[in-house]
Amino acid sequence: LLATIDPTPLQLSLNEKQAKRTEAEAQLAVDRDFIAAARAKRDDAAAKEHLASDNLARAKPITAEGFLSRQALDTATAKEQEAKAELADAETAVATAQQTLTLHQATVASIDAEIAYLQWQLEQTRLLAPADGTITQLMLRVGDQAVENKPLIGLVDAHAWRIYANYKETVIRHMPVGHTAWVWLDAYPWRFHRAVIQGIARG
Repeated sequence: LLATIDPTPLQLSLNEKQAKRTEAEAQLAVDRDFIAAARAKRDDAAAKEHLASDNLARAKPITAEGFLSRQALDTATAKEQEAKAELADAETAVATAQQTLTLHQATVASIDAEIAYLQWQLEQTRLLAPADGTITQLMLRVGDQAVENKPLIGLVDAHAWRIYANYKETVIRHMPVGHTAWVWLDAYPWRFHRAVIQGIARG
């Protein structure tokens, strides 16, 4: 662990999103109850419509034979039409309730995505060394502000050194890319390090 970023703002945002998710989950339960009630009303309206249709079907031949008044037939017809309208309204109410549930489910999914992102951000508040090495250019102090994509700490990887060196043209032609090079430091002149020539640049 090299440093930590104050997690308080992110934690507060995460807590807020989790509370909103709990609220949204409660709304889903209300939506499901509303759908159940709407379906019950639809089933009741369907039963009434079926009964009204049967009554009208029985009334028509009786009226034709003169055993039922025309007014009674008109009443049966009106009741059937009213029952059909109520059934249509009940079907619309069920469809609307289902659409509302779908909308609120999408809201929950969106909140879940926001929570996942905030949790990821919280994990980033612990700055861990990506490799073994030595800290260099340490300018970070307690209370400094972290800026996105701006380095805070320099780290020299103990297992991946890169050396830049200047050579004369007469020497470079004997150093093809990909070949092995042996490097030593003036402080340790008898300790050789195996390297690979990765590139040659002009200037």
